[in-house]
Amino acid sequence: MSLAVDGPATEDTLQDLINRTFSGVVSLDYFHNLIHLGKLFFMSDRVTGSSAQRVYLIRTGSKSCHVRIFLNAGSATPTELIKGVTVVTTGVAETLFNYNLSSVNLVEATIYSGSTFSGGSVFRENQAGFGNTPGSATSGVMTSAIEYVIPPNTDIILRASPATSTDTVTIIELYEG
Repeated sequence: MSLAVDGPATEDTLQDLINRTFSGVVSLDYFHNLIHLGKLFFMSDRVTGSSAQRVYLIRTGSKSCHVRIFLNAGSATPTELIKGVTVVTTGVAETLFNYNLSSVNLVEATIYSGSTFSGGSVFRENQAGFGNTPGSATSGVMTSAIEYVIPPNTDIILRASPATSTDTVTIIELYEG
C-alpha cells in the first residue's frame, strides 16, 4: 500500500496519515520515520591495515544529540566512550551525510577524527573482533544496542584500540532533539 502526503512531509503529517490510514494500529519504525523527515545523519570512516588508535570526537551544538555507534574490525579492537574530556586538538571534521538524499536539512553536531584529548572518564567499554581467543571469531562487529543522548555543547570521545594491524569501519549515526 502506498501512502501519499499532500505538501511537505512533517512529523505531524506523517503520523496523522498513519493514524487515519491504519486507525493507529500500525506505526512506522522511529528511525525509518527520521529518515523520511531528513533528520537522521551518519558518518563512515574506514581505516585499513593499521594498529593505530582510532579517536573520534563527537561534539554537540545547541541541541542534545542521540547517537548510535557501529564498528567493524578484523582483529580484537577494544573501544571506549569517554566523557568529561578536555579537547587538545579537534582533528579533521568528518562529513555527515543525511540518510534522506533528497533532504536539505543540516545538523549542528560535528564529528572529528584524529582528535587528541586529556582527562575524562570512561562510561562505556565494548569490543569488536576477538583476536585469537579459542572458539571465538577473529573478526567481528561492535554495535551500540542502545542510543546515547549527549547533552547540548558537550564533547564525547570514541576511542578504538586495535590489538594488531587491522581494517576497521566506524559508522556513527545521530539525530538532534
